[in-house]
Amino acid sequence: MGKRYKNGPLCTDMYSGDLINGSLLKPFEESAQSRGLLGDYHTYQFYPLWFHYENERNITLWKQGYSLENLDNCDIWVNPIALLEKVRRRRDGKENPLLNPSHLFPEGAEPSPSADEAGTEYYELLRVLLEKAIPHLHALSCVSAEVLETELSGEHRQQIILAA
Repeated sequence: MGKRYKNGPLCTDMYSGDLINGSLLKPFEESAQSRGLLGDYHTYQFYPLWFHYENERNITLWKQGYSLENLDNCDIWVNPIALLEKVRRRRDGKENPLLNPSHLFPEGAEPSPSADEAGTEYYELLRVLLEKAIPHLHALSCVSAEVLETELSGEHRQQIILAA
């Protein structure tokens, strides 16, 4: 069993775990996009996973009495696969306008079935990449927590886990 870090309590074993520091999600997804690993995402009519993460992060901060000003004192951990499943459930149910951007279409218009298929394909490709990368992203998150603990001389940072 690995060391428990005060600022990274989720790192009892640095090389296993499904939670990552959420700040890694956007660069990971954008890097995959720029390498062409997620298809022609510019033509898709949906939001990338990092957008959903930031939306969930902001809601969670607000519910816990924090604001975006507090981000520098927080580590936000997320299970990206669970978040991806939550996004897919909401997309399938078309229950939330932030998660199903139909408000982008003229009144009465709906996204085409091919747009839904493209979104499904995008999220499935992202899932495959994440499943392979999560152990590395988790380890990087733990190292980051350890470095912050050292740099901050033991100063406590708020640890928040996003529910999915």
